Amino acid sequence: MNRRTGIILALVGIALALIGGIFVGSLFRRGASTAPTSTPPPPLTELVVVATHDLSLGSVLSEADMREVEVPLGLAPRGALTQTNEGVGRMITQDIVGGEMIMSQHLADPTNKHRDLAFILEDNEVLMAFPVVDLMGQLEMLARGDRVDILVTMEQEVQVQEEGPTLTLETPEPETKTFTFDAMQRVEITATIVQVESANQGGSPGSQAVNDEGTPVPTPTPSPNERNTVALLLALDPQDALVLKHLKDTGAIFDLVLRSPTSNLIFELDPVTPEYLVDLFGLEGDEQ
Repeated sequence: MNRRTGIILALVGIALALIGGIFVGSLFRRGASTAPTSTPPPPLTELVVVATHDLSLGSVLSEADMREVEVPLGLAPRGALTQTNEGVGRMITQDIVGGEMIMSQHLADPTNKHRDLAFILEDNEVLMAFPVVDLMGQLEMLARGDRVDILVTMEQEVQVQEEGPTLTLETPEPETKTFTFDAMQRVEITATIVQVESANQGGSPGSQAVNDEGTPVPTPTPSPNERNTVALLLALDPQDALVLKHLKDTGAIFDLVLRSPTSNLIFELDPVTPEYLVDLFGLEGDEQ
């Protein structure tokens, strides 16, 4: 009887031990599931401006060409733009691929206000300022990147060739004739020099307005009627630049004609002279 009682007590003890183990395990799992988990802090980032697509040298940036993205702090090199408005209206001085960060040192002012357009010239080019004297330029029809042909009218002395035999030994006096011709074709406008004339903007030229606290106020963007294009900047072959200078210095009259952006044709044109017009329209002088 005592032996049977001992066995029963042993079994009861084993059962109690199992129940206790299950209870302790349940409490442990419950505590582990409710224990707060530590979330690592998010990495520090900063905003940079990247190109939305490939951009070629000389392009003027717009909002559609850029977007702001976050990158890990310290990854952006010095000079990286942090806001898209910092690049709007600026010209890039090198090719940029889509997704590449846009750097302030790779931007230039298309009006050459900061004298940085020389960096976009090829080694065999010179930059020439061409005055806006024709109606096309005065109407603000021309902008950076446009392709134009330069038409010229000038007077030139020519030696008169006498018809038939002559009995005099004297050399005939040269005559002055008017010629109109196409001096240069497919010239691309590198930049425009714009003079801002605003009645609402006080102060001396180059000064910046300040508010009551003395903080500089950003200069407002001028409206089209306040902008006056005074010159065009042309990247030219040095010999072509010499030709234009000679024509300008000798009093030639210039007109610019605008081409299609995709036009690469070289037009075969005949200079226009009084004789050309007589033959073209069948004009005849008065007979005596």
